[in-house]
Amino acid sequence: MRRHVLFLVHGMGDYVEDNGAIQLDWANSAKAVLEDLYKQYDILKRIPFDDRFETVGINYDTVFNNLIKRWAEQSAALRATGVPIEGVVGDVFQWLESGAKQEDNFAWTHIADVVLYRFFDLVRQRVKTQVAKQITAVLKPNNKGSVTGWSVISHSLGCAITHDVLHAMDSTTPNEAGISILDSMVPSASVVAMIANVSKVLESDMQVYDSQVVPPTPLKPNTACFNYLSASHKLDPFLLPEKFDPKDEAEWKEAKKQKTFIDVRIDNIHEINVHSFKNYLVNPTVHIPLFERMAGNGTIKTAEKDAALAGFKKVPDTDVEDIAKKILKDSKVPAGESWLKRFGTFYGLLKDL
Repeated sequence: MRRHVLFLVHGMGDYVEDNGAIQLDWANSAKAVLEDLYKQYDILKRIPFDDRFETVGINYDTVFNNLIKRWAEQSAALRATGVPIEGVVGDVFQWLESGAKQEDNFAWTHIADVVLYRFFDLVRQRVKTQVAKQITAVLKPNNKGSVTGWSVISHSLGCAITHDVLHAMDSTTPNEAGISILDSMVPSASVVAMIANVSKVLESDMQVYDSQVVPPTPLKPNTACFNYLSASHKLDPFLLPEKFDPKDEAEWKEAKKQKTFIDVRIDNIHEINVHSFKNYLVNPTVHIPLFERMAGNGTIKTAEKDAALAGFKKVPDTDVEDIAKKILKDSKVPAGESWLKRFGTFYGLLKDL
């Protein structure tokens, strides 16, 4: 019998080895965070994490990595596509054309991923195809049987990609790109968990509030998931443009009433990099409903929930203030540099903490 398949989808960043091979460190680290939290709860840990879940890391960064290597030499060709190159996009083009890889790795490993996915249809389709192929390959029956339950936990840019892929898989017929509809023999995802949910900021081919990636209700009974968890942080800089908030959408309001749409908004600082996967997951208001919907209601006792919330430790305010002052001092860049350059330097310092 198959275990519950748990897909982990990384966010923006560098997830490819120097030799071009897929780098699995993020998936392993994410799994370790989840497993440590899982072990805190008595009923859950009676079944070891690996006995309950079949964890699969999804990687799409190879698409970006291959393109960015070519971009340094062929940026003029990309300019000729006619995509407006002003503002943020213009900044990225300028950096990449002038050797940004050496000067500002953040531009290459983070912002370039977002720009490529959001503004280039062909790139977006390649990424979606690669992710869809990985998901469908795992969901196919194997010598242990058919999949009876599966979930997806995505982080940052991975949220937008997960949304686009699942919508395509649940709303299209098979095509030459390899994206096929979720077969009736495979149930919808038990949980789609969007950690640092930027899907609204980066929506492109389909409006995220109107797509198939929403829990089923009488208003929309056949959808791609049974539960949807969205986690946002008040201080997360990547969510500042627009948080995921379908408050006026009827099907989302109904799902929220049914407690199948869990909209978690936090403000804890467990790590100074508030955007990190771990800073979100360690908060009990995020991981408790996630585990309950993957493993079943009643798998975490009420007393354990209360204890987890009461005992949740944040970084002391004084430590935050001291570190923030140091980062602000170290992140100063020459006058005239763009805000994105400043932000990249600042985020780079956060990542090293």
